[in-house]
Amino acid sequence: MKTTKKHFEIFKKECEKWIDIFELNNWEIMFVHSKRADNRAWINPSTNPRLVKIALGAKWINLEPDVIADKDIKRVAFHEICELLIEPLGYLAECRFITDTEIEPARHDIIGKLESVIFNEE
Repeated sequence: MKTTKKHFEIFKKECEKWIDIFELNNWEIMFVHSKRADNRAWINPSTNPRLVKIALGAKWINLEPDVIADKDIKRVAFHEICELLIEPLGYLAECRFITDTEIEPARHDIIGKLESVIFNEE
């Protein structure tokens, strides 16, 4: 199945919602509706500086049933923003030499965002 302009708008809007909720507005973000067919969606981040391309794939395969529902688009958007949320920690994990002084702030940044989301609901 092919994603449509409507799907892309839903994807972008849902991404923006979670970007705001998780307070990830410190990233420069570009959204793309890509013809690349190997993934439904993906991010291409550059942690320093904080730049990210968030893409929705144009072709989805292996769908049962053979329909792209709005809830599917929203779930994929959420997944990609979670990837962005943990990107700084992933970046540190991939570095050759890291210290506790680098890991600890990244870990607590993620926890703080989750606390903000969860406890502001009460």
